Amino acid sequence: MLERQIGTLFLVIFLILTTAPAALGAQNSITVNVTSGTDAQTAINNAINTVAAGTTSSNPGSVRLGAGTYQISAPIILKSNVVLKGAGDSTIIFATGSVCNSEGSPAYVFGSGVSNVEVCDLQFKSTATGPSDGGHGDYRNCIKLTSSSNSKVHDILFTRYLYGDGVRIGNSFGINVYNCRMYSVGYDGVSFLSGTKNSRMYNCDVQV
Repeated sequence: MLERQIGTLFLVIFLILTTAPAALGAQNSITVNVTSGTDAQTAINNAINTVAAGTTSSNPGSVRLGAGTYQISAPIILKSNVVLKGAGDSTIIFATGSVCNSEGSPAYVFGSGVSNVEVCDLQFKSTATGPSDGGHGDYRNCIKLTSSSNSKVHDILFTRYLYGDGVRIGNSFGINVYNCRMYSVGYDGVSFLSGTKNSRMYNCDVQV
């Protein structure tokens, strides 16, 4: 009887150990691929929300964007403990001049009050055709983080020309921007605004 109980216990432990990683992986990583239309942010935001529900600072998740052009009509909203990762320059976030230019929609990729986020391996493009198209106020940005902490923006190509500034950081702590290429971005390549501490930009190629 005791041997049977011990055998059953080992079987239960084995099943837990072998099935838990698969379940966690299913919740903590989602891949989004390009579809037609101009509302790509909808699928991306749905994926971010799903992943964020099952993550912690010690067990972050990721939303991966496959190669292609994702045309957005509203911001991609970041959530704590979620990595937004593309496939490199072949993953393009694209928008027209009428997108993300207000207080409620201040960036193509926006995080407010988030921590432990990462945005990487993307390219930003727009319909802008010259320097005069960019730099029109606080609400035109490719990436904006406000009241956020311990996050990274890296390995991103900001293509000539863009309506928005590259990266705008405000009232945040521990934000690192690195390994980015910024070519005639809106007005500012990277801005660290009032209230931001222990943050830095390094190893970036900036051309004006």
